[in-house]
Amino acid sequence: MDLIYMNHEMIDQGVLSGYEMDLAFGEDENDFECLIPADAHCCQAGWYLYAEDTEYGGIIDTLEVRSEANEVVYFGRTWHGILGSKVVMPLTSSDTSTQHVTIKTADSAGVSLVGRYLVISGDANRCIDFILQRLGLSAMFQAPEGDAGAIVTGFQFDRFTDGYKGIVKMLSSVGLKMAVTYTNGKVIIGGVEKFDYSTDDEFDPSLVNIQLKKKVNAVNHLICLGSGELEQRTVLHLYADANGNISTTQTQFGLDEYAATYDYSSVESDEELMKKGIEQLKKLWEPDEMVISLDAESDFFDVGDKVGATDSITGLSCSATIKKKIVKLRSDYTSINYEVGE
Repeated sequence: MDLIYMNHEMIDQGVLSGYEMDLAFGEDENDFECLIPADAHCCQAGWYLYAEDTEYGGIIDTLEVRSEANEVVYFGRTWHGILGSKVVMPLTSSDTSTQHVTIKTADSAGVSLVGRYLVISGDANRCIDFILQRLGLSAMFQAPEGDAGAIVTGFQFDRFTDGYKGIVKMLSSVGLKMAVTYTNGKVIIGGVEKFDYSTDDEFDPSLVNIQLKKKVNAVNHLICLGSGELEQRTVLHLYADANGNISTTQTQFGLDEYAATYDYSSVESDEELMKKGIEQLKKLWEPDEMVISLDAESDFFDVGDKVGATDSITGLSCSATIKKKIVKLRSDYTSINYEVGE
């Protein structure tokens, strides 16, 4: 695969020779390192690497010289990492709605949202464009020209969330995943439908190598501690049933109950405690773990897709959502691993 390098002005300079590039992006990391022979060194900090029409690329932040091995290593953030290094700020007094995106300026009680929350509505792709513009990334990043066809309605960004997590969460609220592609000099960030391979009869799990671990017991009772002191403190009990469905009704007792606490003393409302508590319990409950390996020709999974597998020897089966993609690029070789969770 050709790995092209371009300067700070985003002008192509050439193709890397003899490189070895490792990238990870998704729930965490969102960075890369690229090793080349010292005599092939050609890049500077602030330059970019990319493979055309793929999601592989990013900005070089650090250079390391390994004189004993006669190597140079470029470290940096992937496109996803660049998004993650920006912060979605709460509403400001200068924010205004656009032709395609509506900003909510006050809550249901008429209290201004300035300095509190950013709440927007509009087609998902137009909302992406709005956030990219707000983050100062529109010189390189943009949404597809066409609409996503899914309408974001009153999505409230977490306070001071990073750009990557904020956009992913916004898209997930309307059943979409983030699609990233570098093409024709732009990083295209779009919202596309998530795919559930675990229910796809045409998907053959024998085509991939799967390391499967099924955790039968997981936290199913989360005691959420809100604001207040002692007996005046807000306490909310959340429960997950055997299938991971979350409610305020307990279904597992005695030895089947697995409890934990979640401390959120700075919470501003009971609604916010409920929202964050549910998110926390989803993370803790995750009963299934898989690592999936496949070759470059099988690169059809994206972060946000759901996959499933059954082991013929033990009978263990599980399904989970892809949360991270780990890629190794060489000029003549590509390998891809996936980490999954809820």
